[in-house]
Amino acid sequence: MHGILELSLQLLNSLYPASLNGGHGAQIPIHGEQNVKPTPTTKTSGIPDYFVTDDGHFQGPTQTGAAPFLAQTNLAPFAGVSYIPNTPLETQMPIPGNPDNKNIFQSLANLSPYFPNPRGFGVNEYPIPPGANVTWVNMVHRHGSRYPEVSGEAAERTLGKKLTDAAGKFTAHGPLSFLNDWKFLLGAEILVPNGKYELFQSGTLHYYQYGHLYSNNGSKIVVRSTTQRRMTESAEYFLAGFFGLQWTQNATLELAIEAPGFNNTLAGYKQCNHTNWQVAKDGNTKWTRKIRQRLINR
Repeated sequence: MHGILELSLQLLNSLYPASLNGGHGAQIPIHGEQNVKPTPTTKTSGIPDYFVTDDGHFQGPTQTGAAPFLAQTNLAPFAGVSYIPNTPLETQMPIPGNPDNKNIFQSLANLSPYFPNPRGFGVNEYPIPPGANVTWVNMVHRHGSRYPEVSGEAAERTLGKKLTDAAGKFTAHGPLSFLNDWKFLLGAEILVPNGKYELFQSGTLHYYQYGHLYSNNGSKIVVRSTTQRRMTESAEYFLAGFFGLQWTQNATLELAIEAPGFNNTLAGYKQCNHTNWQVAKDGNTKWTRKIRQRLINR
C-alpha cells in the first residue's frame, strides 16, 4: 500500500496566472519481475540513466487477477438512489436495515474504492482572495487502487486462506451459499483496472484545474515516481489523463529505485526500520484486542 508520485508545475508566462467455468476461473500465476515489462514510455538513447523508465527493473512482484464478467454475474444494478453515476464497480447492494441507503462499500476504510468525502476536508471552499494568482502547484499523489500485497500477512490473503482451507468442512446457506465453492482469485501488488481509471481521471481533473500553469512552449516538467510497477503505471496513467497519450512530449518521468540500499525519498520505509510497518501493525494489534470481544458479542 506504499508509494507516492510527485508532480510540479510552474507558471512561466508572467502575463497570465481467465474464462469463467461454473462461476470461477483459475488464478493467474505471479510472474518474475524480469518477465513483465511496462509499455515503453521514453526513448533510452540520449537521456540520463535516471530518466530511463522502460528497462523493467525493480518492478516488484506482479500478478493479474481473474478477469471480471459483470455481464454474466451482475444481472441488474441495485438502485439505492434515483440516479447512479457511471462506474465500473457495482457498489449499490441492498442492505437490510439500512433505510438511509448508505453505501456499505464506503465504510471499508482503506479497502473502499476511492470516493470524494461528501463532507470535504473540514474547511469550507472559497475562491482565492482578490489580487491573488495561482502560480505554482506541487502535488503529491497516492497510487491507484491495487491488488493485495503478495505477503501472506495481507489481511485479504489471510481471510482468503481461511475460507479456502475450510472448504468441505461446512455448508453455507442462503445469501452465504456462495462460500461453498468460493475461490481466492485476486492478483498481487499491481494496479487493478479501476486503479488505472482513478489515476487517469485524476490527471484529467488536475488538467482542468491547473492546465494553464503548463507553459506548453516545448519544455518538459519532471515527474517523480518509483520503480514498483503500480507506482510507475500510476504516474503514466495520471500523465495520460493530464496531457494525453503523447505525454512523453510534455513530461519526463524519473523513477526512484524502490529497494533496500537505494536513496528513495518517495518510499523511505525500505531505508528505515522504524517507519509505518512497525507503528501501524502495533496499533492495529492493540485496537483489535480492544474491540474483538465486543464484535464477537454482536
